[in-house]
Amino acid sequence: MRIDALVSLIFLVMTLACGGPDDAESVSAFSFKVEDTEAISNITLRHVDGTAVHLSREEDHWTFNEGPKARPNAIRNLLDAISRVELRFIPVLEAQTRMQQDIEQQGVEVIVKGSHGDVLAHYWVGGMTPDERGTFMRRADSNTPVVTGIPGWEGGLRIRYWQPMIDWVDRTVFEVEVAQVQEVHIDYLDAPQESVHLRRNEAGMFDYLDREDNTPTFTVSKSAMDRYLISFQSVGAEAVIDQKDLVGVTSSTPPWCTISIESDEGAYRYSVYPLGVEPTARGSIKRHHFVSENGDVFLVQDALVKEVFLGYNYFFDHRHL
Repeated sequence: MRIDALVSLIFLVMTLACGGPDDAESVSAFSFKVEDTEAISNITLRHVDGTAVHLSREEDHWTFNEGPKARPNAIRNLLDAISRVELRFIPVLEAQTRMQQDIEQQGVEVIVKGSHGDVLAHYWVGGMTPDERGTFMRRADSNTPVVTGIPGWEGGLRIRYWQPMIDWVDRTVFEVEVAQVQEVHIDYLDAPQESVHLRRNEAGMFDYLDREDNTPTFTVSKSAMDRYLISFQSVGAEAVIDQKDLVGVTSSTPPWCTISIESDEGAYRYSVYPLGVEPTARGSIKRHHFVSENGDVFLVQDALVKEVFLGYNYFFDHRHL
């Protein structure tokens, strides 16, 4: 038996002997974990102030509040906590009173459901112990708050269950493998002659397509295309913008350009709205709003995507001869 499990068992026996939890409560009242995370279909997190987060599993990702893709790292951390959280000890009655007050003031209700709507776990998460090594939790069917933790993890767990709303949303703008890309389309509305339409041919190279009828005009050298496609390999947004902050901007103003990337792993489609240059203490910075076809808005630094915005001359100069 592991040391931490032995300690938890000792505390459990001592507390039961002292009449801590209700006599009707069984040892199962202190179990929180759902070990099989593949069985989890939906997770609801609800703060005492009424704010709620709904996470749903799709085929290859999770969604946030039935809308955008949820941030993968946030989901991994949450599922890790759900699958490994366990009892550390049951405090004395006086401490339990303070813990219950904490849960009532800042607690987060956690409801974990399976694919058929069955409740796999239902509990409350509160704050941390004074030494910040344990987290207050109470099962929904129990009157006894306890201290929990994850084996090998000394910090509090609440941050895994509750964070600013915008931090649940995936910030990935582009994430493609060069070998998986099949088509690239960039249409510049003010300079259509610079628009870029590329398609992989049967030889595995890319043809530059006529922008009127999409027929091949010339083939781009492989090295030049690889350098270009690396620009899409891994781009993350500086921030995710609340759509309410852009009311009227995207509907009344045409985008500077539109981008469409087709790959074997999926597609990316954005309308791009450049922002003005912003002075900073170290010079200046330029940003863009990338608006997805689903309406998600990403704030992206120009330095990360400037190599994406190439035009006709680059590809013509790197023809495969």
